[in-house]
Amino acid sequence: MKYDATDEDLPDFLFDKSKLPEPAAIDPRKRAEIAVQAHYPALSEKQRKREERALKRAEREGEGLEDAKVFVKRAKKIQMWDWLLGLEQTFPAMNFRERDFCEVLLKKFRKYTPYGVKWVTEKQFQWLKTIAATYVRLPRQ
Repeated sequence: MKYDATDEDLPDFLFDKSKLPEPAAIDPRKRAEIAVQAHYPALSEKQRKREERALKRAEREGEGLEDAKVFVKRAKKIQMWDWLLGLEQTFPAMNFRERDFCEVLLKKFRKYTPYGVKWVTEKQFQWLKTIAATYVRLPRQ
């Protein structure tokens, strides 16, 4: 049996734009975080899986240690370096705590490079991601 592809198989909304489904509403804060991570990609799929396994192993081994420090790998440090370079022009516009945190971290990265810097925690990464989502201006697609 031979199949002939026709437009009969396609859904109606491809032909009538008024039948397009409404896009889901996305929180602007989440959209900014996603845009920052997409614009500055850091982790390959293999690295991401490795980090997930390490986090799960740390959870199993250290249950009850809520404040145990989790350190980030090189890929996230490179991503943080990119964020800091993009944020450098906006330091004067930040509040004191954000600016101080970013300046100290940037000094540390400049002194040791993203490849040599040590002891950058997951909490620092998450806070810098939040700051970057607020202040980094990305090109419109």
